Amino acid sequence: MSKNAILTVSGLKKTFATPQGVVRAVDGISFSMGAGATFALVGESGSGKSTAAYTVAGAYRPDEGDILFRGQSIAALRVRPHLLKKEIRMVFQDPGSSLNPRRSVRQILDLPIKLHDDLSRTKRAERVTELIRLVELAANLASRYPHGLSGGQKQRVAIARALATNPSLVILDEPTSSLDVSVQAKIVKLLQELQEKFRPAYLFITHDIVLMRNVASEVGVMYMGKLCEKASTKDFFENTIHPYTRMLMSSIPVISEVEELLIPKQLVPKGEIPSPIDVPPGCSFHSRCPMRMDICTQVDPVMVEIEENHVTRCHLYQGAKGASSSE
Repeated sequence: MSKNAILTVSGLKKTFATPQGVVRAVDGISFSMGAGATFALVGESGSGKSTAAYTVAGAYRPDEGDILFRGQSIAALRVRPHLLKKEIRMVFQDPGSSLNPRRSVRQILDLPIKLHDDLSRTKRAERVTELIRLVELAANLASRYPHGLSGGQKQRVAIARALATNPSLVILDEPTSSLDVSVQAKIVKLLQELQEKFRPAYLFITHDIVLMRNVASEVGVMYMGKLCEKASTKDFFENTIHPYTRMLMSSIPVISEVEELLIPKQLVPKGEIPSPIDVPPGCSFHSRCPMRMDICTQVDPVMVEIEENHVTRCHLYQGAKGASSSE
């Protein structure tokens, strides 16, 4: 664990029982992130990235593993949930459903300040006005209700609400996926500017691997509840290793020869994504992997370090020079 880590996730597991069987939504993932940094969890729908985020936020209790916030176990901090809710805030995927339709923008932003900070009504009103300005909303929108706002305006309110308590960590769960393309870039730019100004760490959950090149300092790719590759953003895009990650990268649309040189040779996956209640034995990706070996169907690979801060979970690299178990 880095001494400067604000969040450290170690061997995190979360399962859900269903009538059809047990879903291993998060299956032993580990990562850490520093103050003011952006760590991106990327993956297809059902990969477990949002469950990981909600578990970090305290919405779910982990089955195994630990989550350390500023070096303290979040499980231990449950006796002080007020501190956790002040320091770790969340921006949800759908701003329309995450905002109370019966409260005005002013009331929505005032509530977390009232709950977590000992300020007078006048000081709270000043803070609300400041938040509205920070997220670049018109002042006259303070009296409006969510139904009177556009999708982009709602997400700006959601971001302002998350920042209302001056948190150290903001979890962004697909914050742009429900917005028009023209609005997405503006929201991403706003998030970057706010991070530069206030230095919160971002745990960014997304399926958009291209977006991460511009916003994340480190990227982790999830598949069927497991991390299959994790690296700094620079290394990730320059030296993609895992077959699944290479498959994702090779599917990125390009419009120039220069861009085409930056993506790996195309890998075509086999078959369909398995059911989460019937994960294949061995490597969970083996049923789709075009580079599958016999061992892949029998043994689940461990995470190994290929080079500094670049790790992968794949049998192709288990015997690589310099590779060593990181778990």
